[in-house]
Amino acid sequence: MCITSRKNAKHQKNRFEFSGQKLSFVQSVHNLSQIGTTIHIMKVSYPGIVSIGFLFADNLPANTAYSALAGIPVNLFLRATDVPLSGKAVCVVEQSNDSNGSAESLTLSFSSSYRLPRHRAVAFVLKDANNQSWLIGQLERPHLSITSSQQTGTPDGDPAVFVYEVKQTAPICYKPCKVMV
Repeated sequence: MCITSRKNAKHQKNRFEFSGQKLSFVQSVHNLSQIGTTIHIMKVSYPGIVSIGFLFADNLPANTAYSALAGIPVNLFLRATDVPLSGKAVCVVEQSNDSNGSAESLTLSFSSSYRLPRHRAVAFVLKDANNQSWLIGQLERPHLSITSSQQTGTPDGDPAVFVYEVKQTAPICYKPCKVMV
């Protein structure tokens, strides 16, 4: 494990390497003197995503955030539809704490030749390099915000892909799960 750290009164940044995957951990402390509150921000990047699958959010169990906050993995009794990846997928979770509680902001970016359905709310199941599964999305609102764009391939043989950016802000966004099928 390789740990490097740089400490400053305003900014603390640590980088960890675990099982060959780099994990970036950034913790910032901002003091907002005009409103008299302190906000702590923690940013974590998960680069070891090996597969992504989607399922419709109305098939998820209720209150997945509560089970994740209690440390209980969410049990999924249906299989997610695999999304073929073109390139690497990156998931960044930023947690901010203030006097009212905590909230996470999640951004998942990936490219695929597959067009995702847009007529219903979807959720994603991510599988990382350590063979752990993670659920992004929930049955209740707020649902995921998905933006997409289409890119054409290069003449030397790169395929045309859809570039997706998935965003969510909720008390907990990145939930451990077990696929039971």
